[in-house]
Amino acid sequence: MLSENKIHHYLDMANNACYYSDNHRARLGCVITYKNKILSVGWNLQDKEHPLQKQYNKYRNYDPEASTSRNTIHAECHALIRTKNLDVDWSKANIFVYRIKKDGSKGLAKPCPACEAMIKAKGIKNIFYSTENGYGYEKIE
Repeated sequence: MLSENKIHHYLDMANNACYYSDNHRARLGCVITYKNKILSVGWNLQDKEHPLQKQYNKYRNYDPEASTSRNTIHAECHALIRTKNLDVDWSKANIFVYRIKKDGSKGLAKPCPACEAMIKAKGIKNIFYSTENGYGYEKIE
């Protein structure tokens, strides 16, 4: 398990990634690490879509094929897309997600069902995410 200092360090980096987001409701940033090295950074994008996000949006009880659907890229998906050519033991990777709400305060960044399914499919076991009062942790088995 990572030390508290490492966890806070990577959550701070995910917080920094939030500022690249163009989403006006909530800015999310994501960092994926492996053996204490950053593999990828991502953020949510309001006006860009991606087939991977569309593929997994069905896990959100959301019809990705509906004419009104927007399969905009979530921070976790953005970071995962950037790792597509990496060959690592994903079961030893960690993912960190941070959310900044519209009012500038820290918010709950637990991955949505679509992103959780993407993370699980990749084989990542450890998810750390911001909460309003600290951070949460889930281990996927």
